[in-house]
Amino acid sequence: MGCNYYCYDNPAALYRPLQNAYRNEPKFEVYYDLLYSVYSIPNIVLPLFGGLLVDKAGLYISLNLFSALILVGQAVFATGCSLGSLPLMLVGRFLFGLGGESISVAQSALIERWFVAGELGFALGGVLSISRLGSVINNALSPYIASATYSVAAPLWFGTLLSAAAATTTCAGACEALMLTMARDVRTLPRPFWLLAIMCCIVYGTVLPFNNVASALLLDRDYFPQGSVWKYPGGQKTFVYDGSNDHQMAIMCSNREGHARDSAFCQALVEAQTTAGLVMSEPYVLSALLTPLFGSMVDRYGQRATLVVLSAALLATSHALLALTSLPAPLLLVGIGLGYAVFASVIWPSIPSVVGRQQLGIAYGLVTTLQNSVLFILPLVVGMVLELLMTSDDPLMTPS
Repeated sequence: MGCNYYCYDNPAALYRPLQNAYRNEPKFEVYYDLLYSVYSIPNIVLPLFGGLLVDKAGLYISLNLFSALILVGQAVFATGCSLGSLPLMLVGRFLFGLGGESISVAQSALIERWFVAGELGFALGGVLSISRLGSVINNALSPYIASATYSVAAPLWFGTLLSAAAATTTCAGACEALMLTMARDVRTLPRPFWLLAIMCCIVYGTVLPFNNVASALLLDRDYFPQGSVWKYPGGQKTFVYDGSNDHQMAIMCSNREGHARDSAFCQALVEAQTTAGLVMSEPYVLSALLTPLFGSMVDRYGQRATLVVLSAALLATSHALLALTSLPAPLLLVGIGLGYAVFASVIWPSIPSVVGRQQLGIAYGLVTTLQNSVLFILPLVVGMVLELLMTSDDPLMTPS
């Protein structure tokens, strides 16, 4: 799962290097957000079959199959980047999505079968902790690999190596009998399960898509906004950054040769990108550290309904303050991280409490399907909004 999450968040950590590599592509913003949307396309329906495959074919066959799909998808994604082909990169992300979410369904069902005597919240929290550490490592390591090798494809190939280490064998999957079983099982799921599924879609829709655009948002809002000041080397002149030529300067800063990389502008840009990368990792760092603790507390003291409401309120407040105020981003992202950690520690262990054990595979699969339906739509909406802003005639509406 750590390797899976590392690879899933590769585009988020490499936004600026990808933007520079495809600077001649007029629809880059749409392509970039599609890297996440095409991942979610198969998962609108696939986790249903993935959950049934877990129930019918067995956990180990399912895990091997999903791991192999992750490996193939990441390899195609890296190949597309090496060849400069955005369509091939989208194909790779689609293949990656075939296994990326279903493997979460399989591991959740596996954990539940082992921890039959209790402490399920702590166990699932531990899995999520290790998973999110993969995202944290990606945010820190992928930009470094890209900068050190002068290649945006290098960190993607490193992710392929990680996926290869986690993958073993493949097996054949679903059939018509599984589809019939799925239809019967879905109809018998109780009403509390559907309430949990709706809450999961809403809350995850405020956390995961935010990470896709967090790097650019934090740069424009806090760490390199229009009006930033830097000095010309030697201290002879002082310039104010107005956003008019930032894309051209960013390209110069990424070149292997020349002195632009040593300019005050480039040094300030690199420092701002590094800071933004660290700050955008706060929610995942907090969830990695605190989710097992919160899960253990839920196992001992309960209060799941209260914690769900509090976590949702904290997330809504943090997002609103981030959008409408100038409060420091690190403080507000702590709120997002705390809200996410509390919610994740509560929502997943709640599913076995309302669904019978024989339906856990289909239950986890259905929640993941609904969740990815939301995660398919939101990145596209964000991409279209950015595209409208980029083409706006009003200079005040054109982002830096």
